[in-house]
Amino acid sequence: MNKKVNDFPYPVLRNDNHSLSSYKKDINFLLQVNEPTEENGNYKFTVQVDTNSYVINTMLDDGIVNIYITYETKNIKKTIKLENSKEVKDIFVPFSILESTDSIFFEAVVISNENLDLPYDEEMEEAYNLEIPFYITKKDKIAISNKVVYNFDKSGRSIVKIVKDPELNEGFYVNLSQDEYIIISFSPNLQKSYQDLNIKKTSFNIPIMTILNSNLIYMAIISTLYDLVLNGYDQHINKRWYKALISNLSNKGIDLESKLDEWKNGIDTKDVYMIVNTLLNCFYDKTLKKCLEV
Repeated sequence: MNKKVNDFPYPVLRNDNHSLSSYKKDINFLLQVNEPTEENGNYKFTVQVDTNSYVINTMLDDGIVNIYITYETKNIKKTIKLENSKEVKDIFVPFSILESTDSIFFEAVVISNENLDLPYDEEMEEAYNLEIPFYITKKDKIAISNKVVYNFDKSGRSIVKIVKDPELNEGFYVNLSQDEYIIISFSPNLQKSYQDLNIKKTSFNIPIMTILNSNLIYMAIISTLYDLVLNGYDQHINKRWYKALISNLSNKGIDLESKLDEWKNGIDTKDVYMIVNTLLNCFYDKTLKKCLEV
């Protein structure tokens, strides 16, 4: 048997990103989790699954397998059972169990509740056509969904830190290698220019250093988005600044990872500007407007 097809000794329908499915590409087992709402001290998530697999749906209808949804944070891990593939379920996660920076992971699985023989079906990859059924034991996984992650950052900490780099001759650069912050490193010459500007008086009610720093942060976030497109974002998904970026934009109705994937075919500069402006609550536009009023 071709071991690259799956790491199970029997066919498993998979939509997670860690392994190829034993089923053909157009056969899916998908978990859908709606954006959370706040209700009585809880985050309320509405979840449901969808599969177009005749094999899985038949076993569900016959009652020989069940669907389970697991959700997990730093402090808890719980599993609920769905009665059928059409059931819509509400999951309540108390605010109190979430740490200041936390993630909630969701995943659905189909598990056999008895020993059974699973014959080959045309939905499956040809590598599993062995002319004999596969023996499935009770509690074996039959299908694994995609993973859905929601990130929360209630720490109030910035995702950007500005630091001086004495070895930098001029200008600044953006460093995404740190776990906590997007680091903006700037040269001593740039710092001196800032200090010279800072002593100048302004005729509008915004400190000039605030304007200058917002300009740096604005350019740094743009640079970050371009880097995530050109070099990928998989290596950053567990970093605090990345989770906060995803969560902040998600709360404003923007699915950043979908945008990053879309931009692989060509970056839309206006789209990037819109997203950065949304992230920074239009502060850059507001300060620019103040400058133009002078």
